[in-house]
Amino acid sequence: MNIKIEELIAQLAWSTAFKDGKEAASTNGTESEKNVVRAFRKCFSISSDRFNELLDIDDETLIDELAKQDPVSKLIAIYTCVAVAHAETEEDGSSATMSDKEWDFILKIIQATGISDSVREAARKCAKNLVGQLTDIELLDEDALMLDLIKMEIEDGTFAEKYISPLLTIFFDTVEAENELILWEENYLGLKRNKRTLTKTFGEFSIKKWDSIYEDLKFNIKELKKSSALSRSADKIISDLEKEKLKQEKANNKIAEKEKLDKTHEISSSKGIVYCRYCGLLKDEFSGWDCRRKQGHKYSVKKVEVFSYDSRKEFEYKPVCSKCGKVGMCLGDWCL
Repeated sequence: MNIKIEELIAQLAWSTAFKDGKEAASTNGTESEKNVVRAFRKCFSISSDRFNELLDIDDETLIDELAKQDPVSKLIAIYTCVAVAHAETEEDGSSATMSDKEWDFILKIIQATGISDSVREAARKCAKNLVGQLTDIELLDEDALMLDLIKMEIEDGTFAEKYISPLLTIFFDTVEAENELILWEENYLGLKRNKRTLTKTFGEFSIKKWDSIYEDLKFNIKELKKSSALSRSADKIISDLEKEKLKQEKANNKIAEKEKLDKTHEISSSKGIVYCRYCGLLKDEFSGWDCRRKQGHKYSVKKVEVFSYDSRKEFEYKPVCSKCGKVGMCLGDWCL
């Protein structure tokens, strides 16, 4: 996606403003929420034309894009959205509020970044101080000196030294302390990939410390990945065995159900005759006899000629297999 980090953050923050503030509020963001985003945009000189051009990007796409970024971008995005949600206050102005919809949206962002509660807790103060500088509504004043000061600090590297490097240190130290080394590597590589962009945005800062740490951690990360791969492979084998077991159980149950069904008579009645339509047995003879459904017969009552001691033809209604012509109970005879 051709979108800069600051543009991505601005769009996520703007989406937060439109997730409803107070319970009875309209779907439009409040001016106080919008002003937080406007201040952020002014800090990074995001033009109205460019900002409006990106408004059609859906939330899911924005969140997916943020998940690919470095830890600085992720944390700034999270706490910029929090700043927007907290911009709306109770009517008496006593405290900031965050609606359920706003929190649900921010929670989706947090989950996509993979940043744990403990890491956010460690980085919260530093991240909020940084975001506070970037979203201060005084930046919107025409004669504000704050914007010039921020730009000057970015140019001489003071801004990155004051805010970016400490934030990275807290993030990587906490992740390493929790032994989340694969997550550490993932974010380190994101930082390496975005280093040039971050430098242009926030000023020059060094990542040599983490280059060195990565060299030390490489072996452990490799072994952890190998172990994780083996674990996933073992889990897959167990999962496949469980699936096969379940499949076999279903097949056995199906066989058992069929065997039970094959032995069960199905009663039909015609011409006053009550019989089983699959084995031809009369109802009053059912006792002690299982059905022979599996032999393939299918009976219906028909008029058949019966033996007579004289020359006259005599007929009776009896169950007759409509497939093979078998008259009466099928006994051991399979339908042909």
